[in-house]
Amino acid sequence: MSYKILVTSPSHNSGVSIVSILLNHLMTLAGKTSTLMFTEGECPTPLYLGLRPSESDPTRSIMQVVHLLENGAIKDSDILDYTIPYIQNGYLLDTSDPVLTMSQAHNVVQDVYAHVSTDVVICDDSTSTVNVTTDSIYDTSDLIFIVINPSRKHYSVLRDYLNTFPNTAKNKIVLVMNEYTETVGAARDIAKFLHFRPSYFCKLHYNPYITNDCLKGKCRNIVPYALSKDPRYANLVGDLDELSSCVANFMLTERR
Repeated sequence: MSYKILVTSPSHNSGVSIVSILLNHLMTLAGKTSTLMFTEGECPTPLYLGLRPSESDPTRSIMQVVHLLENGAIKDSDILDYTIPYIQNGYLLDTSDPVLTMSQAHNVVQDVYAHVSTDVVICDDSTSTVNVTTDSIYDTSDLIFIVINPSRKHYSVLRDYLNTFPNTAKNKIVLVMNEYTETVGAARDIAKFLHFRPSYFCKLHYNPYITNDCLKGKCRNIVPYALSKDPRYANLVGDLDELSSCVANFMLTERR
């Protein structure tokens, strides 16, 4: 059964897609097959990875997958045929469709999230707080990463956002501080201020080369460069360690 990870945020442009891309790559390097699905047509993930959407083909649309699932006409493993393989054992799946109503979008995300057969399924929820398509999968997610930036505005919005989560989901939330820098505050102090245990708090340092890779569609290179000790990504090695260790610890806890 797939291990399901939701990556979300109470605010736009917080780094949800970057964290999702990094997690997907880290899972494949850990020897797992991993699918990164996104829920909004305007999600920047394909651009960050340098992927161009293929020409429209109604027989390969996400709605076709849903109809086949509803009629028992497709195996879970066959959903990979509708994905874009972009790294070894790493896949990208677009679950958005502009013709869907809010209710239909909820059902599509829920159905596909439940049936993708890779070892890990990561949902990039790059939606606004007004148009969230993934609130129906909070309970079915094994781990939820909430991404915010270091600012009082984000801290305030986060507190309200956490109240929207069901109690059953709150014990599997991990906070990720994007664009982190020690000059703003120590990680442990920020975690304490936001009422998160340090073990449920990860950080992703600000790095201009991440921005550069986003602009050039080369984000698939971030993890290999960092792990090869490329000095431009030196401060990310510990951050990637935190993210992968966090997932590994939660997965281990689930198996007990």
